[in-house]
Amino acid sequence: MITDIRDIGGYGLNLLISEFCNLKCPYCFQKTHPYKFMKFKTFKSILDSADENCNKNIIFFGGEPTLNKDFIDMAKYAKYNNWKIKINTNVSSTYNIHKWGKYFDSIVISIEPTIKLTKKIRKIDKFELLMNDIKNFKIENPNVLISFSMVMTDLVQVEDVKQMVRLRKHLLNHGIYVNILENLGDNNNWTDNLQWWFFVNEMKEQDIEMYKEYIGYDESFADGFLNPGNQYLYNLDGAYLTFDTNGNIIPFDMNFDDKIGTFKDNYTETINKIINNDYISNCKNCMIQNKEHCSLHPGVFKNLKKETQELLCERQRMMYMMKKELLENREPLYGYQE
Repeated sequence: MITDIRDIGGYGLNLLISEFCNLKCPYCFQKTHPYKFMKFKTFKSILDSADENCNKNIIFFGGEPTLNKDFIDMAKYAKYNNWKIKINTNVSSTYNIHKWGKYFDSIVISIEPTIKLTKKIRKIDKFELLMNDIKNFKIENPNVLISFSMVMTDLVQVEDVKQMVRLRKHLLNHGIYVNILENLGDNNNWTDNLQWWFFVNEMKEQDIEMYKEYIGYDESFADGFLNPGNQYLYNLDGAYLTFDTNGNIIPFDMNFDDKIGTFKDNYTETINKIINNDYISNCKNCMIQNKEHCSLHPGVFKNLKKETQELLCERQRMMYMMKKELLENREPLYGYQE
């Protein structure tokens, strides 16, 4: 059982530098606040307060982080002080990627699973030209890791899967990775997990690697499956300490109501307090003993409607069984023997 952050190689910083977003994606569950941004002074204080157990990885997220007028200066300051910087941004911000992209080690760009939906929801008229601009940036900056994230919603139909597969393979051919994400909100979610299963099964038939990405199966699954006590991700959201725009520490990146400290507190003591705390008691008896294999952040979960909670819990259990099936039907992984 993990009880100390030093047991897992330290922590990074997850910074909500903007609570405002220029888009209104219908399925987004995150609360936004117009024109609420982290100040550069607060940003600097957060970084300067990190102790020796920080691994100097930092994530900019929001809202839309590029709407913060200081985000480039923040990236420059972090870079100068040897931080590795990742930014989560929406595709509308990438019109200026040549201006700011070089300051980041990793750029995650959110789009929709199909070009048609991206143009409609993300308000992108010239999608193809934008894609070419991003691909040219990647050629000019080969050391910057670029990936796209796509949220699966009921707006995507079974017949759209082939188009998703083509788009994913096209991006991979240009060195751009694709993250396939679960919809963790109340809106535009499948109301019937049987319908969801038909969609996922079609994905499995068309592209097994996309299917693995979506259900969260990778080479580390065997170790995690056999070591159920390793539950730090359940409370830590990936061993990152999360700060809101005011410099308050919050336990989970989407739950702004639970404030457990500030940048003035000792980070290691604060993050260990999170590790050793249970936020959702009904998770204790779940069949998914290793919460690393469940994508439901407790801070998000408790704000969902009851019917959505039940739906998503069942879906996580279904995905867990899908991963077990893959594990049982393949060659033994490192460290795992029958």
